[in-house]
Amino acid sequence: TNVNDNKIENNNISIYPVPANNNITVEIKNNVVENTTLDIYNISGQLMISKTFIDNKINIDLNYLAKGMYIIKINNSNKEC
Repeated sequence: TNVNDNKIENNNISIYPVPANNNITVEIKNNVVENTTLDIYNISGQLMISKTFIDNKINIDLNYLAKGMYIIKINNSNKEC
């Protein structure tokens, strides 16, 4: 996993911008988005956002979340992400 000025990236997933202000983009590079979901949790473990990928890129509005640190979990039932 690489972390540069504005992006977190590994071989299959990119997350940007980091840190995020109003929105965040998550991109799956291998184009296998079937059965792939993205969940965002607060540091207490409470699920705040849950989205399903329609294509290989998803934009998430973060305006209603309080400033702080969050955990992003990407799930793929095919385990190809």
